[in-house]
Amino acid sequence: MTSDRPQSRHLRPFPKGVSGNPKGRPKARLTSVKLRYIIDKYSFMTRVQLQKAIQDAKTPMIDIWVASIIAQGAKSGDYSRLSALLDRVIGRVVSEMVLSSNEVVVVASDKVEEAKARVKAVYGRV
Repeated sequence: MTSDRPQSRHLRPFPKGVSGNPKGRPKARLTSVKLRYIIDKYSFMTRVQLQKAIQDAKTPMIDIWVASIIAQGAKSGDYSRLSALLDRVIGRVVSEMVLSSNEVVVVASDKVEEAKARVKAVYGRV
């Protein structure tokens, strides 16, 4: 089963029952559970503790990124980065609007007012 290409001339198929990748696919090192743990760890720290964690040479990069996002959001009052991080980990917060006994609309929390206006335009009420 060799081809005419010179680089494949010396290739042999694996024997039956033997894998070409015995260790298998590498395990994911960062899971959503681990990321939630990291976020929890840094969410309840003071600014001084956060700065120490960021400046410590032994702190893993993912910890530094999360701590920096939290610290920058707290410093500037802009929580959009933290919101994006949390949306990736736990999902967007949604609100439910009941239109009638059998109709429920699920809307992202930042789009509630927009959805209310659309529902009012279609149904004449919210």
